[in-house]
Amino acid sequence: MANRRIFTLIELLVVIAIIAILAAMLLPALNQARERARMTSCQSNLKQLAMMSINYAMDNNEMQPPMRDSNTGPWWHNALLKYCYPTSGYSSNKDAVFLINGGETSGGLTNKKELQKIYFSCPVAAGTGRMVTPSYGRNYYLYIPGTNQWFSAPKLTRGNHPSRTIFYGDTTVKIYTNYNSCDANLNTSKLGGMHNGRVNVAWVDGHVATSITSELTNDSVVPNGPNDLWNLIR
Repeated sequence: MANRRIFTLIELLVVIAIIAILAAMLLPALNQARERARMTSCQSNLKQLAMMSINYAMDNNEMQPPMRDSNTGPWWHNALLKYCYPTSGYSSNKDAVFLINGGETSGGLTNKKELQKIYFSCPVAAGTGRMVTPSYGRNYYLYIPGTNQWFSAPKLTRGNHPSRTIFYGDTTVKIYTNYNSCDANLNTSKLGGMHNGRVNVAWVDGHVATSITSELTNDSVVPNGPNDLWNLIR
């Protein structure tokens, strides 16, 4: 019988070391590719959300839903969900929690999975399986001057610089014991949090861009800053 070649312990350790080195070289590239895919998917979602909002305006005298119906009423998601998905039974409550036929997301896995499918959530946030609210916030300063910020229905065509006025964007995730959620209103302190220092933003004219978070939180965009891109509605 011919002698069989058997790996020595040293040879086996060398092979394991080579595999470990190759894995260490490949994993960062794979992680970067995965993050780019998530960024692209997030941008696509924001584009869809912006287009849905523009279509809503075309059907509603050029106006958006108010940021909130009342002090204890639903946020803008509620009107937009019912407009975009009229037969789905989608809605949201006063805490911006995503509902299907009145059932809370936090009470069932089906609702959470359904939330992942719609265009109101960043795939990074939705992919946790813990989100109970949409993850995009609407510009808190997008309202008609002289009216209540919460209950004003902004008229997008009155904007001075729609291509430089933020409409929707990634917002920070709040982590609780059994679920994660995001605020429905977006201001400079809530930008980002999804993509490692970068933020996807939909602008009032409908285009979507990616920026470094710090570029959107300096004096060029904060309310009453020298260039004030947030509050450019006449």
